[in-house]
Amino acid sequence: MGVAAALMTEAKRISPGGLDLYVNTDNLRAIQFYQKHGFVISGEALNWRSGAPVHKMSWRPPAA
Repeated sequence: MGVAAALMTEAKRISPGGLDLYVNTDNLRAIQFYQKHGFVISGEALNWRSGAPVHKMSWRPPAA
């Protein structure tokens, strides 16, 4: 398991209710990584510093 995947696993462990993050829309590598780990695009926004468009990406644990 790579370092990034291990960190993602740990983030999910310590945030069992879910995670939200923002990623630049042109960062396809990051978007694919997060999608591989169960995140979905759940909204759109603008980066507050640069004004660049970003995707809000969310992960929620499977329903029990």
